[in-house]
Amino acid sequence: MSARLSAGSLFSASLNESESSAIIERVVQVNLKRGQELVREGDESDAIFVVLFGRFSVCVRSRSEPVAEISAGELIGEIGFFSGQSRTATVVAARDSAVARLDRAAFDDVVAANPKIYQAILNSLAGRLSELSARAPSITQRNAARTVAIVAGGHGGLLPPFVDRLRRVFGRRSRTIFLDSVAMATRFPDTPPDHPTISHWLNQCENDHDLVIYLGDETAGAWTQKAVRQADQVVIAVHGVPTKALRCSRGISISDPRAVASPSRHYS
Repeated sequence: MSARLSAGSLFSASLNESESSAIIERVVQVNLKRGQELVREGDESDAIFVVLFGRFSVCVRSRSEPVAEISAGELIGEIGFFSGQSRTATVVAARDSAVARLDRAAFDDVVAANPKIYQAILNSLAGRLSELSARAPSITQRNAARTVAIVAGGHGGLLPPFVDRLRRVFGRRSRTIFLDSVAMATRFPDTPPDHPTISHWLNQCENDHDLVIYLGDETAGAWTQKAVRQADQVVIAVHGVPTKALRCSRGISISDPRAVASPSRHYS
């Protein structure tokens, strides 16, 4: 989904074709990796955003945990943008994500050229906010892990019997999907894991399934790092005699609160 198409769907309900085109031409797509800040609490509200794909956590200084999550199609920063107030929260990408950005200078230029657009946009946003409020549970923080990355913490990568058993057990759930680098290379040949097309597709998989399980490679290469960034929970699977010589997981922060060590000697 392009930034232009998303902006068109956001405003088309209240604007005619020429008015909508004036907005669409000034919209910019911004891609973010997990952990990157989109806006920071206290900063100037100089742009409004709509989420194209991915998920964002909403954080405030007075709370240690995120207070909400924002998903595809939802607005970010609209209250401060139109009220002139500073940002009331910090918004951080919880997945590799993308937003459509309309900054104040572009907005002011469009309104100056056609003043009636201002009220039309306000009407459109009011309708959008009403729609989002009606489905408020979808923008509160989700507690259950919906995406899990399993990476090897020892030599040799994930053992095939272990992976086979995972597929048998979780494959019984009709809305579970397993993704690994081989499957991704087949579906998206010659496309790096960080490409926005793949990010969008992975986030769509999350919307279409109850559980997405990412299987990491033997080393912490581009695919494994991508899987970790997409995951609600990271499982580091080890086998045999414990050793300090971690391979794949050496490229992953063990202090990450999502990381869970899963030692096992038996995979049958």
